Amino acid sequence: MNFLKHFLLAFVCVSASFLAGQEALMPMAQHIYEKYSQEVHLDSDWPAQLHDRFLQEKLTQQDLDAMAIEYCRQTPTAFIVIIWPRAIRRGLTEEIKKIMREYGDIIYEKEFTLKHQGPWNMIIHSYGYRDWFNDGHLNRIVHGLFKEPFLSEPCEALVFNCSNHKKTVVCKEKIRKFYGEEGRWVHINDFHWETISLAQVVFNDNSIHVLNYAQPQDFEQFEKLFSFYTKWLSKRTDKEFFCINNSSVLAVYGIRDVHDLDFLHKASLSRLFMGPEDLVASHNETLNLICKQYNIDLRRDDIIFNPSHHFYYKDIKFASLDVVTLIKERRRREKDVRDLKLIREYMELYEDDR
Repeated sequence: MNFLKHFLLAFVCVSASFLAGQEALMPMAQHIYEKYSQEVHLDSDWPAQLHDRFLQEKLTQQDLDAMAIEYCRQTPTAFIVIIWPRAIRRGLTEEIKKIMREYGDIIYEKEFTLKHQGPWNMIIHSYGYRDWFNDGHLNRIVHGLFKEPFLSEPCEALVFNCSNHKKTVVCKEKIRKFYGEEGRWVHINDFHWETISLAQVVFNDNSIHVLNYAQPQDFEQFEKLFSFYTKWLSKRTDKEFFCINNSSVLAVYGIRDVHDLDFLHKASLSRLFMGPEDLVASHNETLNLICKQYNIDLRRDDIIFNPSHHFYYKDIKFASLDVVTLIKERRRREKDVRDLKLIREYMELYEDDR
């Protein structure tokens, strides 16, 4: 409930600042604003730049990130800008932001670190769907943007509100030309679905952990079941009410393949088993039994809705590796012990802490 309260308050702040000018905000924003505005001490003329004021309201970084994701979902004119380490190393960040403000508003800013597999996974996420992209492009881009790709390098993500895509293209070209040489200094997405996809990665610390530590493999069983699940979920309008858990999380990291695919859900379902050989299944009851039997202070809704407990992979929500590890440590069936050993050995490939 504490997380839900914080998120509502964060959403109230968004509503108060943008309700008049952003029709994309959900209709219930007005109701929430009227109900909670006194609690967060809102005034009538907040500036477009929200970040500092939110911090003054004692909202956590996690609250701000959750707000940023929701703002991106609800705002068709929102874009994500990634300032790459190449630009940061040369001290160009503030000049880039100055150019951006000529074309729109910077709504939110966050610094994050890429290391290990992070540069490769981030470039794949940013450009991998494009027709021209291949492994040769991947390595050239990574080594062009990151001085030491396997070491920690800072990036910055910004939510950029711009009235149309043409302006973002002009903005990006001006940034490139301003510094007198070809190359990528920033990434600005083209389509609204990309905005949401990028926001779910850069504004969720567990998603960043996946970027930095996952080495995705072509696991046949996982790919088959995941493909069924994503197609099935794409027909629903409430996919944020679903979250994959259990061994599929290990598959995302590249640790091992799966036998089945379990998921949690807030929404009611007519069928609890589906997919090839009924191997895609609801895990709600099993999770409840495990948490009660082994005294685990974790509930279904905590995993689905609290960003501390989930990440996004290919735009689908998964329970975090910490959640899966906690359950396996408490339950300690023979399979759990094997998985814990695999997780430990996998993470030991990296010298620093997770």
